[in-house]
Amino acid sequence: MQIFEITIVSTVVVLLLVIFWSGISYPGFLRAAKMGTGGLVLVWGMVFLFIASVGIAFSYVYTGIQDDQLRRMTLLGIPMVMGIPFRFLIGFITKKWILKEATRRMIRPASNADVEAVTRLIYTVLEEYGLQPDPDDTDADLKDLESNYTNNGGSFDVLLNSRGQIVGTVGILKLKDQECELRKMYLDSAERGKGNGKLLLEYALNRAKELGYNRVVLETATVLNEAITLYRKYGFKKFELKNPSSRCDQMYYKEI
Repeated sequence: MQIFEITIVSTVVVLLLVIFWSGISYPGFLRAAKMGTGGLVLVWGMVFLFIASVGIAFSYVYTGIQDDQLRRMTLLGIPMVMGIPFRFLIGFITKKWILKEATRRMIRPASNADVEAVTRLIYTVLEEYGLQPDPDDTDADLKDLESNYTNNGGSFDVLLNSRGQIVGTVGILKLKDQECELRKMYLDSAERGKGNGKLLLEYALNRAKELGYNRVVLETATVLNEAITLYRKYGFKKFELKNPSSRCDQMYYKEI
């Protein structure tokens, strides 16, 4: 076999091994594809370049071995050994960057067509934590997302799962010219513990900056321990508010 042929064979072998070892599922790859052609070309172009270099190196080693048995062992052994570091490389890229970006692109602006699904999700989470929905006061803003948020200097966005279902919500409500309130950040129970809370919070803070705000406030309840821990981790500080919402007993703010 010529060096070129060996390079092609060994490159394909290594590629198949690292894809298998990295746990890249077909649905996961489809979600990753949503990040855009440019991103995929950049990331996978780098990966293919690395793998091709392994193939070239292997081909030179292989052609320099005279013993037939050793050559057969090398043909199987080197791609497998060299594939190990690429397993971690592609696994890191896939799980920490590509799939994160794919998830980020599953956040979209909400419209009044989403009111029913959004309200159902939020009320379900409230009841899960023993909190009472308040459609006539605290939750009245859900009746018209566009007027209360989108068309009033704020935003309301939803997180979708792979089936297009709304599994998370977050809103930015205008209070003053440079101050807004983080509202209605909720996640379906099946979507917690996967980094989606961080995803929604980071997205909301970035949206607040884009809208020209430099201070974000929020109200929450003590029973929402996970959310409070997340807020504190991101630099929110506790303060006192004279007239908090009926079901809230803690208030936080953050300068951005």
